[in-house]
Amino acid sequence: MLTYLLTLLETDDDRTLLTNIYEKYADLLNAVARCTLYDNSYVDDCVQDTFVELIKSFERFKKVPVEQQKKYILTICRRVAYKINNGISVTQSFEAFDDENHSASSEVDFTAYDIKEIASLINMIDAMYREPLTMKYMAGLSTNEIAKALGISKNLVLQRIYRGKKILYKLLTEE
Repeated sequence: MLTYLLTLLETDDDRTLLTNIYEKYADLLNAVARCTLYDNSYVDDCVQDTFVELIKSFERFKKVPVEQQKKYILTICRRVAYKINNGISVTQSFEAFDDENHSASSEVDFTAYDIKEIASLINMIDAMYREPLTMKYMAGLSTNEIAKALGISKNLVLQRIYRGKKILYKLLTEE
């Protein structure tokens, strides 16, 4: 896959940068895709499409501070996985995010529960609540970044995270 991706870039510097990024994040992207996708047979497609989307916005990516690059790539991976889950063609390039961080207050402590159990229950939640939850807690994005990625207000993101956590807690306590 990496050989194919390198052919999409024009300069040796870009190829070197992409190789380093691939080696650094490929395993993480595989794990994120496995947790997010309904059908694990699409994991490799998701990772490849993530890198293709990254290449489409490579000039913008190179301007992203190093400490924000992981969030940028994980967000692309999540969006690609959501598109695959929903049967949407992955054709749009991904938009960059600003660095402002916001966090939602937490009323429920999920630390006592098994992460695999939580991940499987998150997949049962309506996408309206699932996307902000996974972007916040699995990809580590700020409220501002989630709002921009989903095209909604920060207040709506906070509301959906809150409601999603309530739904998740209800599912956990019913079992």
